[in-house]
Order: sequence, then structure tokens, then C-alpha cells
Amino acid sequence: MTVWLRKEGYEVNRNRVKRLMRQMDLYAIYPFNIIWIK
Repeated sequence: MTVWLRKEGYEVNRNRVKRLMRQMDLYAIYPFNIIWIK
């Protein structure tokens, strides 16, 4: 997100993007490849 906004011409850093996403209830989607073994 930060890289894309910088390419669009916005002056942002990682912490600002993180704060704004949290305010808008947006969350990153991470790959979830955990194998559970008993």
C-alpha cells in the first residue's frame, strides 16, 4: 500500500498507512499455510 501511494504522488510512510488503514477498518490479507500436526 505504501509503495502504491508513493507512486501515485502521496508523501506517506509505513506508520501513516498503518494508522489510516486501522481507522478505516482495513486489514492486510496474509497467506495462511500452517499445517497442524497432532
